[in-house]
Amino acid sequence: MEVPNIAACAACRHQRRRCSEECPLARWFPPFDPQRFWRVNKLFGLKNVLRMIEENPGNVEGLMRSLVYEAEARERDPVRGACGVVQTLEQQADQLRTELKLAKEKLKSIQSSTEGECSKLEASPSHCPR
Repeated sequence: MEVPNIAACAACRHQRRRCSEECPLARWFPPFDPQRFWRVNKLFGLKNVLRMIEENPGNVEGLMRSLVYEAEARERDPVRGACGVVQTLEQQADQLRTELKLAKEKLKSIQSSTEGECSKLEASPSHCPR
């Protein structure tokens, strides 16, 4: 997503400076979405974001996605942030594992009772549902 030359990105606008074509933040903080910048700036600070970009030049994409996600998660849940999202997903996964285990046990129970009925009826295996 290219930023037009006429509008400064949200980060440059915050600093009240012109946004150059080499601005590392222009892609992530477009002028039409200043709230994204405000959330990240509030949580991490502009200098820290720039420092992290300098320290991780090979993974700017992942870094910025993570920072934006964490800032948005912190906006939704000021206490737990992204950690709260992870905890909720882990609880849901545990619940689904429990449900799957119960379903497998029920399936085994049904299969064993069906096999028992087939042996009582002395039916051939081709007539028994499996």
